[in-house]
Amino acid sequence: VLQSSHAPGSVPMKNGGSKPRVDDRMCLTLHQPLASLMAYGLKRVEGRVWHSDYTGHLWIHAASKEPSPEDIAGFEAFYTRVYQEHTQSDSVPMLPKHYPTSALVGRVVVAACVSSQDFAQYQDMPVSARMEGDANGSDFFFLCESAERLVMPFQMSGEHKLYQLDKKVAQGAIKGLRECNQMPLNFLNHMKRGPSTARTSATRCPAQPCEDFHSTTQRSTDNGADQLEQVLINEAIALSLAESSGSEHAQVCGDNLQISDTISNNNCIMTSLDDQCKRKRALLKKLRQIEQLESKATGITLEVNQLEKIALKSSIQDELAKLG
Repeated sequence: VLQSSHAPGSVPMKNGGSKPRVDDRMCLTLHQPLASLMAYGLKRVEGRVWHSDYTGHLWIHAASKEPSPEDIAGFEAFYTRVYQEHTQSDSVPMLPKHYPTSALVGRVVVAACVSSQDFAQYQDMPVSARMEGDANGSDFFFLCESAERLVMPFQMSGEHKLYQLDKKVAQGAIKGLRECNQMPLNFLNHMKRGPSTARTSATRCPAQPCEDFHSTTQRSTDNGADQLEQVLINEAIALSLAESSGSEHAQVCGDNLQISDTISNNNCIMTSLDDQCKRKRALLKKLRQIEQLESKATGITLEVNQLEKIALKSSIQDELAKLG
């Protein structure tokens, strides 16, 4: 019988104890086959382009997109290698027989959310966990433990980022959970020595541009497009400010945004809009790179890290839609 490192219905505390949680309804949507692989205790590092301070139980929901046979085979092969590294054996893990979509599939415990840079520098992190981090192209990692799968997945639609399940859905789903902690790992124990640098992930603003998936040499090829995007975004900001303030003093000169001092509280507005612009530029750049990767993918087998990047496309599009 597989044993979870934390008691059901509780969340881990830093002192090794546990604290009961009566209303654990936080949920996150993942694409298949990653959602079920997480519920089966094989995927423990989930990447996102945004940071969260949330820790505790996290329900796993599978998005509506059907996984391709190639994606399933690629991810199953990768997590089998991770499992064999973790167990130091040639044994095969228990893999999902089906990958349901638009469904609640299980639950994990989030031990922490750290930046990818910090994660790479934790000195005591096991090799199997490092394999997961190295294959992920995101800025921040949710470190997940104590996986439980739903015997009967519950059909439902998901939402953007972290969201709360309906209370009745959560209460009913708890009864169908079964422990499936195939690769037990206490992340907090392995993070005690900390990264080799003093910087912490919590100091980074989620609106800060994300690091590129590719090398710095490839970044330079997009400079012209980025400059054009910035001009268009600057124009949109100027028009928005002019309309909202009733002033005609907002104007654009070349690629520089110039706003008249007669607009009150201008500095606060510009700071917020500037963060949104930077975020939008970073997301647009990543989206172009994913589309380029998809266009080259026909007829070839992609590496696991490339599949991870493509799997981020939907969440990037959702965030762009939110930004407008």
